[in-house]
Formats: sequence, C-alpha cells, structure tokens
Amino acid sequence: MKQTPLSFVTDFLMNHEGGYQNMREDNGNWFSPVRYAKNLPQRRGEGNLLGTKYGVTPATLASYLKRVNITVDDMKNLSISTASAIAYQLYYEKPKISLLKWHRGTAAVFDHGYMSGPTVSIKLMRRIVGVDDDGNIGPKTIAAFNAMDEATFAAKFRDSRIAFFSKLASNEGPKDPDKKFLTGWINRAN
Repeated sequence: MKQTPLSFVTDFLMNHEGGYQNMREDNGNWFSPVRYAKNLPQRRGEGNLLGTKYGVTPATLASYLKRVNITVDDMKNLSISTASAIAYQLYYEKPKISLLKWHRGTAAVFDHGYMSGPTVSIKLMRRIVGVDDDGNIGPKTIAAFNAMDEATFAAKFRDSRIAFFSKLASNEGPKDPDKKFLTGWINRAN
C-alpha cells in the first residue's frame, strides 16, 4: 500500500514517538505559561515538568486546545487520535508542507518539523532546493521542491538533518543533556 501523509502520521510518527515520558533533561517536557505567552521556546527547569506523549509537547497541546492550564493528567490522557490530529494539522497542513508533492523527502520534511519545529525544517528544505530560507512555503518553494529529484533531495535533507542534530547536541558543552538523544535523532534521520 502506498504511504500517504495520514498513514505516515499513524504508522511512523505515532509509533516512533511512543507513549508518555517525562525526562527532566528534555526541554519539550517542560511548560512555562510565561514563556508560552511570550512565544519563547520552553526550557529545562523553567515552569512545570509535564512530559510529552506521542511527541506532543505541553506547549503544542496548549496551542491546539487554546488554553494554557495544561496538566500532567492532560499529557498522560492524550489519545493517539488527538495526537495524530495535532501532528497532521499543526505540522503538515498549517505550515503548508501539504502543498508539496508527497514522497519520502516530503515525509522527512514533515518528520523533522514534528521533531524540531516546522520553520526549522522548512528552512533546511528551502536551502536545499535553492530558495531563500525564510521558513515559509510559497509558489517558488513548491516549484523548486517539486522540480528536484526525489532521491537527491532525500539524501541532501538527511545530511542536513544530521548536521543540525549534531550541532544541537554540541551547543552546550560536553555535559549537554541533548547529547544523550543524538544517536536516536541520527537513526531517525536515516
């Protein structure tokens, strides 16, 4: 059966991300309503440790539900169908990845956006297809992406993801908690 964006969400993203976890060293597990209100990234040790489920962070759930009083119970009780809807709507449709021709390279852009944020992923993609990396998808991006050979794009995007993850894990020195995630991130990019 041919993979579709929705089957990618249910068969890959949800299975890969797994259930509830609340590792203290994972920025995504923390939620500060103050940082959220200012549209700032969440940070380890700031706010409350709420955990993630199926890759959905408390900040993402707050955005989806349009409320900031997210709790540990909200995270633990998140259903796979709601998580799938969040992934599809906020990480595929809203950033307009849905306008790109669907193939394994598009799946990688979608996956990287789910892991690191759509703007980060779209900027990487735009650099590879040779358009200014403003983080948006418009007619020039669509045309350049759709004109590029699928295998060439997929290989270049994989290499860009690995470089991104390696830099992220090296940003805070030898004791950076992100280092523990690097092998998994690279495996996922491959």
